[in-house]
Amino acid sequence: MLLSESLAESEIAGYASFVAVKSVARTTWHLFGTSVVGIDLGKSADAPIDYQHYDGAQFPATDNSFDVVLLCYVLHHARDVRVVLQDMRRVLRRGGLAVIYEDIPQGAWDRFICWFHDRQWRKRTGPCTFRGHSEWHALFNSSGFEIAAERQLSRSPDTHLLSP
Repeated sequence: MLLSESLAESEIAGYASFVAVKSVARTTWHLFGTSVVGIDLGKSADAPIDYQHYDGAQFPATDNSFDVVLLCYVLHHARDVRVVLQDMRRVLRRGGLAVIYEDIPQGAWDRFICWFHDRQWRKRTGPCTFRGHSEWHALFNSSGFEIAAERQLSRSPDTHLLSP
């Protein structure tokens, strides 16, 4: 794990689904004794974590306050991905790590699933923007991030580990 400080004194910000945040919260607390802060657009969360409302413009956190930021299937919903990445960079401590899960459609079936997902979410979050590998790489690089590791988790979604 690439972390800037000892996990016993670090915090992890999560902007993700309830299941992912609950799993991360449980795992990080039991393994490392560290805290997890959940950030989402909703007014509250059912997860057993410190939860803070995100206004869609700026993370509710001070500069350099997290060792790890986890974004699970979030960026394709962002109206301006660069704003989210810039703010993520702001809240990461030096040497911090961003873990990003995103769908990267590679074939006709993947594109159909992403199209269907877009239709389901369009009225709530606006149109989804799914990107290919080269588009994500260019976006992360132009936002000042270096891809530390990348791997496919299943047939479609990919994970990007980024460091500023």
